[in-house]
Amino acid sequence: MSETAKQKIIRWYARQPEAIRIEIFKKQRDIFFEMRKFEKEKPEQSRKTPHELTYESFLQAIYLVWKTEFVGGTKETNHKTETIKQKIIERIKRHKINIKKPRRQKKLRDLEKFDRDIRVMREEGLSYQKIADYFAKYHKTKIHFTYIQKYMKEHP
Repeated sequence: MSETAKQKIIRWYARQPEAIRIEIFKKQRDIFFEMRKFEKEKPEQSRKTPHELTYESFLQAIYLVWKTEFVGGTKETNHKTETIKQKIIERIKRHKINIKKPRRQKKLRDLEKFDRDIRVMREEGLSYQKIADYFAKYHKTKIHFTYIQKYMKEHP
């Protein structure tokens, strides 16, 4: 593998979420033990050190995952439908890992953060409109008074 290809797949690896990086390390471990088994069969002077094997197995694991991610990026020598199907299934599993929970709305987070303040203001008799004006003036957050009212009804 060329030096530029190594750098390319390492940069791709660095951009992946932690769950996918862990999956790559699982593959790397399996590849390492396979490579070590083949190295033991070689003569003593041509064997690679464990550190070299670890690095090579790591690069190979990244390359295998990258290759399944970008099917059109490399020329596939094996045209069997079963192997192609397996690569697609593996890619789908990896993308399911990558799905993140949607972030909660900013204004809802602000209301939750100042929940105690809103309740105190309501106990003091302030209207929802006055509370919305207070947020606009002192917290620089525009929240419609009906949204505050709805929040208070949903969170008693």
